[in-house]
Amino acid sequence: MKICNNVLILHFKFLTKIIVMRKITIMLAFLLFVGLNFAYAQTKTISGTVRSDNGSGLPGVTVLVKGTTNGTVTDVNGKYSLQVKSSASTLVFSFVGMKTQEIAIAGKTTINVVMKASALSLNQVVVTALGISRQRRALGYSVTKVPAAEISKTAVTDVVNALAGKVAGVRVTNSSGAAGSAPFVEIRGSSSILGNNQPLYVVDGVPIASGGGAGNTAGVAYSSRTIDINPDDIASMSVLKGGAATALYGLRAANGAIIITTKHGKKQNGLSINYNTSTKLEQISQVPALQNKYAQGGFLYAGYYNGYGYNVSAYQDPDSHFYNGTSWGPAIDTLRYTTNPKYVPGDVPYSFGGTTSMADYMKYWDPNGRIVGQNSPWASNKKVKTYNPYDFFQTGVSLYNNVSVSGGNDVTTFYASLSNTNVKGVVPNNTLNRTTFSLNASHKPAKNLKISAIMNYTNTVANRKQQGSNLSGVMLGLMRTPPTFNDAYGYVFNGTYRHGQQRTYRNGKGYDNPYWVANKINYNDEVNRVFGTFTTEWNINQYVKVTYRGGIDFYNYYSTN
Repeated sequence: MKICNNVLILHFKFLTKIIVMRKITIMLAFLLFVGLNFAYAQTKTISGTVRSDNGSGLPGVTVLVKGTTNGTVTDVNGKYSLQVKSSASTLVFSFVGMKTQEIAIAGKTTINVVMKASALSLNQVVVTALGISRQRRALGYSVTKVPAAEISKTAVTDVVNALAGKVAGVRVTNSSGAAGSAPFVEIRGSSSILGNNQPLYVVDGVPIASGGGAGNTAGVAYSSRTIDINPDDIASMSVLKGGAATALYGLRAANGAIIITTKHGKKQNGLSINYNTSTKLEQISQVPALQNKYAQGGFLYAGYYNGYGYNVSAYQDPDSHFYNGTSWGPAIDTLRYTTNPKYVPGDVPYSFGGTTSMADYMKYWDPNGRIVGQNSPWASNKKVKTYNPYDFFQTGVSLYNNVSVSGGNDVTTFYASLSNTNVKGVVPNNTLNRTTFSLNASHKPAKNLKISAIMNYTNTVANRKQQGSNLSGVMLGLMRTPPTFNDAYGYVFNGTYRHGQQRTYRNGKGYDNPYWVANKINYNDEVNRVFGTFTTEWNINQYVKVTYRGGIDFYNYYSTN
């Protein structure tokens, strides 16, 4: 009996489970049905057509719900259809070369869009011959473009230096470290050993003169006329390489061409005023190493005295009339000063050649006194000083200020700028001052007619110093100075000694004292330059445009020395 009851109970429980499972299944099916209907009620379909500004359908336009990855693309006719949630508020339409548009849904189920060309596509436009703009990919020759931002941030005096390290195949080197010195530019290497390897410069479609600079090892470093261009006026620089430049501009561009496009005004609300200032410091970074262990000597004369039993290398006095400047003298740590007024110049065998009295010598040559050997009866306990000739150099400072104003409307646009550059070089009194003014204006007297003019004025004033391999070359004067001789002393006395000659080591028979060169030998020059263009453009129809362009490039050069 118990067994039967147990069986019945077990059977009853089994039936109960089946009933429960059936109820759960029916309930889940009901909930799923309700959920699907609810979800369907929360979405909707939006469709439409995307066209270009000429009315044709645009295939491949991306249509996205803003802030999500839910999207689609238009078909070959520009049509699209997209399921979106009812919470979606904005559709984003994007296409390469077109302005991205965001359209509010606002309960609409049909959204048609007309897309317009994007100004960003102009990034691939380069300026070619005669100032004509073309797509880079449409050109059959190599063109490299440097934008205005890359030029401005380099803070260079000569715009050509802005190309350094930015264009493959273009080498830019400075002729010297002097203020305003000309840079040398080579595109794809040198084409001539003795001839000119410089490229042609074209500003706003008109070739300009770019001569200047000293190419020899002596004289002064002059400026290239590319220094007359204000870097902040440049919109872009393009480099034409190879035979393409020659084909476009003739033999003048046999070494390539650098095409410069200047800034212009554009349609905008109100005026745009920009001010830019920069300060640049320069210091000598590398100089030839000089010894400071041995003084100036004269073995020829030391040998003469050695024949009389002296075994010394004699020190040669700076006011000596003898000339034996290539010889090593005694070690500096074996020399001492003497200020005894009774000392007779030429303390053989410890020194020789001096001719100036002690009073005049300490006034014009060395306030510490004359130099003699440490074993001389005239020697004091004061050791001889050594000097660093490179203390002659100073920290160069370049100050640049530029202000520009631009504006315009549908008919007239303009851009104007005024700048000043003041450079103090690392060589004392080597200076350059440049002032530029630029005006770029355009006007449309008719819908299909445009007249524009660009005018640039530059005034450059420079004081240049001798360099290189000549008697007045600053570097050679410094390098030929013995370590015990102070070039800087005595210039307060007019840079002269009692005979009226300039003060230098070896009594005027050697290289000029660099301080004399910096203060007394001046190469001053001034350049006034005007260059610009006048352009008329007449659009006869959508296929034919007539352009007339004229240019001017005129400058006066004055120099005194």
